[in-house]
Amino acid sequence: MEIHDQLFQGNNIILAPIDHENDAVIEAKWTEDPEFLSMISTQPIRPLAAAQVKKKYEQIEKKSAEERDLFYFTVRLKGESESAAPD
Repeated sequence: MEIHDQLFQGNNIILAPIDHENDAVIEAKWTEDPEFLSMISTQPIRPLAAAQVKKKYEQIEKKSAEERDLFYFTVRLKGESESAAPD
């Protein structure tokens, strides 16, 4: 790694701030996929509405601002403006 290398970019991905509006809609779709949810959580599977996901993002942002040692982000493919929704 060189000093001029971008810390928040890889060859194919970029770390970006969470987009409360668009990402909430995408993540809400993910919560309808039981196979995906079983890989990321041990909690009972429960679909969420976009408004519920947005509220979760707001709680994350508040916690991050209060504790100042947490950094939340989304992973995007380079050249794409939105996260990908599952097929």
